[in-house]
Amino acid sequence: MTRTYQFLIAVTLISCCQFSIAGEKAPRRAFIDGTGPGWVTLTEKDFVDVNGTEDTWQFDGAY
Repeated sequence: MTRTYQFLIAVTLISCCQFSIAGEKAPRRAFIDGTGPGWVTLTEKDFVDVNGTEDTWQFDGAY
């Protein structure tokens, strides 16, 4: 009789764990796409010439 109760308790615990795992949301993707909070696109004005060479940064006029 004791083994029967142990078996029933084990089955109950396993089934409860399965239901809780199934209810979890998928984790968020980790990537950079420019849409997060506080995200800004860097432009030529955001960079400073610190080494004395003017051609350190080259911009093609896209920004």
